[in-house]
Amino acid sequence: MVRCTEHSTLQRGKHNNAYHYRCKRSAVQQLSLTNSVAAENTVTFSATGLPGVIPDNDLTNPLDKTIAVSGIPAGSVIKNVRVRMNVNHTWVGDMVANLTAPNGQTLNLFALMAGLTGSNGTANFTNTVFDSLATTGIAAAPAPRTGNFKPEAYLLTGPANFVTTTAYWAPLWGTINGNWRVRFADAGAGDVGTVTALEITIVYTAPGLAQGVWAPAASIFTDAAGTIPYTGTPATTVYVKPTTAGVTNYTVSYSTGVCQSGTTTVAVTARQLPTSVSAVANKSICQGGNTSFTSTVVGGSPSGLQWQVSTDNGTTYTNVADGGVYSGATTSTLNITGAGTNISNGRYRLVASAAPCAGTLASTAGILTVNPLPVLGLSTSLASIYPGQTATLTVTSSTTVPAGGYTWYRNGVIVPGATGNTLVVDVDGVGEYTVTAADANGCGNAVPASVSVASAPNEMMFIYPSPNTGVFQIRYFSAAGNNPLPRMVNIYDSKGARVYSKTYTVAMPYTKLDVDMTGFQKGIYQVELSDRNGNRIKTGRVLIL
Repeated sequence: MVRCTEHSTLQRGKHNNAYHYRCKRSAVQQLSLTNSVAAENTVTFSATGLPGVIPDNDLTNPLDKTIAVSGIPAGSVIKNVRVRMNVNHTWVGDMVANLTAPNGQTLNLFALMAGLTGSNGTANFTNTVFDSLATTGIAAAPAPRTGNFKPEAYLLTGPANFVTTTAYWAPLWGTINGNWRVRFADAGAGDVGTVTALEITIVYTAPGLAQGVWAPAASIFTDAAGTIPYTGTPATTVYVKPTTAGVTNYTVSYSTGVCQSGTTTVAVTARQLPTSVSAVANKSICQGGNTSFTSTVVGGSPSGLQWQVSTDNGTTYTNVADGGVYSGATTSTLNITGAGTNISNGRYRLVASAAPCAGTLASTAGILTVNPLPVLGLSTSLASIYPGQTATLTVTSSTTVPAGGYTWYRNGVIVPGATGNTLVVDVDGVGEYTVTAADANGCGNAVPASVSVASAPNEMMFIYPSPNTGVFQIRYFSAAGNNPLPRMVNIYDSKGARVYSKTYTVAMPYTKLDVDMTGFQKGIYQVELSDRNGNRIKTGRVLIL
C-alpha cells in the first residue's frame, strides 16, 4: 500500500501585501511556492569602516558603504531582507539613500523626505529598519524613526550615483551572495550627517521547493519583465499580469508522482479608474437640517472613494473627514447632519482613486445652500387694555415670509385664521401671544417670539352699546383673587321697580355679562352690580330704544 504524506504547502508569493494589487497593464506581480516545512534561517551582516561622514550638499560623492554577504545556499528562497541603520543628521529632508544588490539592481530606501520636497526638518534615524515585508511608510514617521518601514522606492534618474532600477525588493534577490552597497548623500547645505551603524539581515529557507502548475496561463509569465509566456511547465515562481480590471484568481497545485496536492488560489486585483463618476446634485436645506450628497461610480475597479469640499467656489478642494456634521466621507453617499450656515455655499464632489494606479476621477460638484432660520421680533401697541380698547400685535422677520406664513398662538393655543403679520386683540383676547413663521425657503424660526397683553385696571362699569334695542353687555374689572366669584346684576325701571335680575360667574378680569331685555319698554334703566352678599359694587344707566 502506498500512503501519501504531504511535505509542502502552497502559499502566496512573498511581497508587500498578502493580497496583491496592481494597476491594470502595469507592473507584474510575482507569485511563488514556498516550502512551509523547511526551517527559516536568519543571518546578519554588518558594514565596516564606521562611523562614516556623509559629505554635505554633495550628490556626486556619496558615502558608499559595502556589506559583504556570503554563505547563503544557491537557490535559497529569500523570505525577507532588512536593512538597519543608525544615522545622526539634523535635517533628514536633505538625505538620500539607495540599496544596491550584488546583481546591480538598485532600490531607493528614502529620498528628500517628505515627498521629495526635503521639508522634513527632524533629526536622526535610530534603529531604523527598511523591511521587505513592512507596510508602514516612513515619510510621516516621527523622529527618530525607530521601527520597521517600507522603502519610499522612488524611481530616480539622476545623478549618476543615485539612479534606481526598480521599485520592488524581488529584483534584488537574483544574486544574494556578494557585496551589497548602501549609498548615502546630502542634497542641502548646512547639516552634516554621520552613519554610525549599518547592517543587512536576510531570512531564507533551503532550496528544493515544490514546483507547481499555474493557471490561467494566458496572463502568466516566467520572467519578471512579463515578456516570456508561461506554457504550463511546473515552476516555483511565476509572474502574473492581469489583462482586465478587477480580481483575477490564479491557482497552483503540484504533484510528486505519487501524491497530488490540493489547489491554492491567489487573488490578484488589477485596479483601474472608473469610467465615470456621476454629477452631484445641488441641495438646499434650513439651518440645523439634514441632507446627503450621492454620486454613482461606474466601471473600473477603484480602490477608494473620498468626498471633498471647496469653500472658494471650486478653486481648491480639501478632503472631508467623518466627524462633526459629516459621516460617510469615504463612501458613495456623504451625510450631513445638523448643518450650520457656516458651511453654506460649499461645493461637494466625490473623488475615486485606483491605487497603485496614478490619477483620480472626480464628479461634478454639488452646491450646499443652508438657509438661515428667520429671527422674529414681536411688539404690541398697548401692553394692557380695558373694554372698548384694542392692542395691535406686529411681528417682523429677518427673512422673507410669504403672505399667510405666520401662525399665532394665544396661551399656547392656535388663534384660528390668524396668519398675517399683525393681530388685533380686544379685552376678550388678553393673554400671552407667540408667533412662528415659515419663510420663503420653508424654514421656521427656532424660538417663537412672544409678548403679553394684560387687562388694565379701571373702576368704571362699562355698559355698551348704549343706546341699544335691549341686547347689551356689562363689564367690570375684577382683580386677581376676586374671580372666579359670582356677580349679580339687577336692573330697575324709571319707577324703581326691579325688572331684571341674573347671577353671573366671573372667570376673568373683564368677564362679559350679557343682558337680553328684548321686548322691554323703551326708556332709561338703572343697572346695579352687586357681590355675592348683595353689596352694591357699582351702578350705571342704559338706554333702550
